[in-house]
Amino acid sequence: MPDDQRALSVDLLGPLRVRRGQDVLDLGSGRRRSVFVVLALRAGQAVSRAELIAAVWGDDPPATVEGNLYTYVSDLRQVLEPRRSRWSGGEVLVSSGGGYALRIDPERLDVTRLDQLREQAAQHTAAKQWQAAHHALSDALELWRGEALADVGGPFAARRRARLAELRLATVEARAETALELGRAAEVVGELDALAQSNPTRESVRGLLMKALHQCGRSDEALDVYRLGEQALAAELGIEPGPALRSLRTSIDHEIRWSCAALRPPSPSQFVGRAAQLALLHDRLRNLADGSGGAVWLEGEPGSGKTALLATALGRQPIRVVWATADELSSRFPLRMLLECLGDDDRSPNPWPGGDPELDAIERLLDTVEQLCAEGPLVVVLDDMHWADESTLFFCHRVVRRTPLLVLASARPVPRREPVEQLRATFDGPVRLGPLGQDEVSDLTSGITDAEPSAALLWTRSSGCCREPRSAACRPA
Repeated sequence: MPDDQRALSVDLLGPLRVRRGQDVLDLGSGRRRSVFVVLALRAGQAVSRAELIAAVWGDDPPATVEGNLYTYVSDLRQVLEPRRSRWSGGEVLVSSGGGYALRIDPERLDVTRLDQLREQAAQHTAAKQWQAAHHALSDALELWRGEALADVGGPFAARRRARLAELRLATVEARAETALELGRAAEVVGELDALAQSNPTRESVRGLLMKALHQCGRSDEALDVYRLGEQALAAELGIEPGPALRSLRTSIDHEIRWSCAALRPPSPSQFVGRAAQLALLHDRLRNLADGSGGAVWLEGEPGSGKTALLATALGRQPIRVVWATADELSSRFPLRMLLECLGDDDRSPNPWPGGDPELDAIERLLDTVEQLCAEGPLVVVLDDMHWADESTLFFCHRVVRRTPLLVLASARPVPRREPVEQLRATFDGPVRLGPLGQDEVSDLTSGITDAEPSAALLWTRSSGCCREPRSAACRPA
């Protein structure tokens, strides 16, 4: 290969720069540079005059375009091969088959080096060699000196500029993924946040930012990122987030709820009485840990301690818990108490006013329970079921007796609607909580007197699952 070809290097990932050794060459006018870029990106290939004209001038070239192109090529030859005789054909920019070709080593183009590094990163990623993949992607990103082809005009350069901008963004995303695999989420949160703000409808960036925030322990912020994306997609494109982003939101939401099964209940030393009922619940929890499912109905008057009993039984168990509480208002909205706990968190007043969509929602919730049970034993607490709506009751009929799942329901004994009565008959029990005995009342009074204020036996609850830190339902009141 002649020295002129070996010495030339072309940088396109920023303003156009052509170097011979350490010297930067002046290619001249804008159209001359545009011609060169087309030939450089097709290095070693013949590009016809018609292709060059369309690439540089578009659909409306001037009448003198053929002469202009000839002049630009002649001028470029003088810059690229200054020692070439005016009458020789040249060896770098040559005539070829009714067009021209730029004969330089493709390895001397930064875009070729970019492709090579991205391919290396893909191979390392496939082999789960995250550190090597991270290094390759970092080297690839260092090739950029600004916006690709920033100072080159013409339709061809515009298309390539957009394509290279997309490639850079994809490279940033790929490096962020390797950083997450390496446990280095904090390093990429700022970069991903800036990208999400400048690309508000790009779901892949938003998903990576959610993962990074979640990995940093900022899960509530991750859910906020989802909500902002949901708003942007609706406002700008009229669509909702895709299944991948929705699934990620659900996964993070579930993990928040599991951390919330850090329900901090009153300790057993402060909970008095109900020994038989507590022993029964502990027995069912042991069976669940061994892979058996079950369903227990707990019944008692208001203030009899149903919630405190459930919290005490579950509070020392290393097991995942979903806690849903019905109230008089939630009975008006289909599946409200379950939707918030099992991840379909539509906050509109009545997302399923009846009909097939309601049945579809039930099927989705059943699928969610199946997925969660596949991951390990699960407890679903359904508190104050006397307020439950009919769709929730129907869901409960479908979900009981699955394994490994323990469903614990509580309700007042009366009044009891017929649908509630029918569901109650499918549970074991009922486990009844009658009035406390005199000795138990004395122990309870003594326990409250001696306890710290934060350890009182009452619980603050909200409709739906307890979540931390935004709901007071995760801590004793």
